[in-house]
Amino acid sequence: MLRFLQSVIVTGRKLDIDSPTDGIDGETNFINIDRQNILETAMDEIKAIANPRLTLEVQFYGEVSLYIEVVKYEQSWLIFT
Repeated sequence: MLRFLQSVIVTGRKLDIDSPTDGIDGETNFINIDRQNILETAMDEIKAIANPRLTLEVQFYGEVSLYIEVVKYEQSWLIFT
């Protein structure tokens, strides 16, 4: 039921990436939040969002996205093989 509602309500980039060959295409709402103050910083960022139906992309202060790191690793692996 939840997956159906997500497919109807959420727009933009897919929520799940099924394989490493899937692109990360589509619009997102990018927010930058603080792990030490998650609720306050997240609410401040979410208030500024123009289209709340877009997929939410979260980054924490001072951290690099895990997906970006995985893609970089896989690309470097392909170059060396």
